[in-house]
Amino acid sequence: LPIEKLLKALRYFALQQGKAWSATDLSRYARISAPTLQRLIPAYEALFLLRRVEAIGDIKKDRFFHEDQGLASFLVREMETERDLLRLLFSQCFAQMRYLYPHEGVVQTYETRAGARVPLVLDVNGEKTGLIPIAAESPDASALAGAQSFLTRFPQARVAILTRGKQVVPMGHRIFAIPFRAAF
Repeated sequence: LPIEKLLKALRYFALQQGKAWSATDLSRYARISAPTLQRLIPAYEALFLLRRVEAIGDIKKDRFFHEDQGLASFLVREMETERDLLRLLFSQCFAQMRYLYPHEGVVQTYETRAGARVPLVLDVNGEKTGLIPIAAESPDASALAGAQSFLTRFPQARVAILTRGKQVVPMGHRIFAIPFRAAF
């Protein structure tokens, strides 16, 4: 494949980080045939360019994140606050999970058909912690609905909604709003 198509496929994943993606859309966007994509994506994973994140909600489509968020920034070149917060959160959490819990730690994502979403779920030996990054000072209705849905499915889990706020605020049973700066 020409380098332009390879970079275009990587750019598609940089734009879709943490979101469900479509092989048809990717094929059309990068002008790469479906059979070639079936070989290309595992190659990107083997080269540590992309990291597959398992989906555990109703929507079972795996998501991808770039291993190198610097490369993703170069490919996208446009700022979108919530997407960038999710990228930052993934890069920091994935590295820590990999080092601290190499065999028992897994990064996942949760999304339902009704639209409830917890973009990152850290699972260590079955103990789940949902992470929802938002660009606001306090959680919005969508973040709280996602947290509630997640806790309904996984009652022993907990959820941290990472905000631009200044203090930790309990938002309900096992749900907390945590300032981004306190998390890192």
